[in-house]
Amino acid sequence: MVFVSITNSTIRENQVIDGPGGGIWNSGGTTAVQNTIVAGNTVSNRFGAVTGPDCSGTIISIGSNLFGDPSGCTVNLQPSDLTGDPGLGSLVGTEEEALPGQTYYPVLAGSPVINKGNPNACPQVDQLGNPRVGICDIGSIEFRGPVTVSVDISPKSDQNRINPNSNKNINVAIFSLGGFDATKVDPKTVRFGASGTEAAPIHAAIRDVHGNGTPDMLLRFQIPNTGIKCGDTSATLTGQTFGGVSFIGSSPIKTVQCGKQR
Repeated sequence: MVFVSITNSTIRENQVIDGPGGGIWNSGGTTAVQNTIVAGNTVSNRFGAVTGPDCSGTIISIGSNLFGDPSGCTVNLQPSDLTGDPGLGSLVGTEEEALPGQTYYPVLAGSPVINKGNPNACPQVDQLGNPRVGICDIGSIEFRGPVTVSVDISPKSDQNRINPNSNKNINVAIFSLGGFDATKVDPKTVRFGASGTEAAPIHAAIRDVHGNGTPDMLLRFQIPNTGIKCGDTSATLTGQTFGGVSFIGSSPIKTVQCGKQR
């Protein structure tokens, strides 16, 4: 008899046509799962209609799992098991240059899987090599919080000068650097200002602002909406990618035409 043990894995968005169990199908062996997400998998018939849930057959839960819809399988749900939406973003790392093992579903802020794994069973690092510290998360990826990105305020100027009393606009560039793809930024989620929660962009464009042959994102904001005041020395930009990955970037600024600054 075959025995399969699955630990700290994410089984998601698999689709089976005319068969049972979109994510896990145990037809006779023993399948044990722990600290694992099995959610968002489907079974469809040849006409495209969804007819089944995430699993089929007998599944042994050792605890600290999240099953999206376990109704298709026989599973001994433990008190530490969860069901429903795992709170994951869209698949990241599908580009041709992505390395093996670097494709993943990011854990979003507020996800129920955060700090709900069994730390006695968690590996020391997650799929991406990030350390699992304290109480680990369920699934293959640890929640990392906002990714730090490189931004440049007024890209054509070296001094990042801002007149807080101006009614004009200001450009801010998000660079595609350090593995971050600025073209995947969702402009509707971006905010820029004194704390990074203030102004929404009035325009967004994809351009090679950095001049290195890689497309960046250039956003335009109305200065009165940024909340920047005379004497401020930095400004912050926040947002999310279309895949739900949160990011943050900040840059030093110099406020001008303010009279004597304290």
